[in-house]
Parts: sequence; structure tokens; C-alpha cells
Amino acid sequence: GELTDENNNLSDFDVQDENNSISQIVEKFETNLQRAMNTNG
Repeated sequence: GELTDENNNLSDFDVQDENNSISQIVEKFETNLQRAMNTNG
């Protein structure tokens, strides 16, 4: 999943994906968390 992917699923955070470093996973999580907080007001 891309950071700009609007269809974010938990599967985007697959730690077994060799292309994802921990920092990238954390960055995705923080981005999605901020988006969720903004959506929920």
C-alpha cells in the first residue's frame, strides 16, 4: 500500500514485506492515524 492509498487496510502494514523497513511501517501508521483523527474530527 502507498501512503496516498485511500483504501488503507491492516494488510498494508505487513511486517513480512521485505520492501518495508520498520520506519516505513511506522510512517504509514502515523499518517493513517492522523488521517483517521482528522476524519473523525
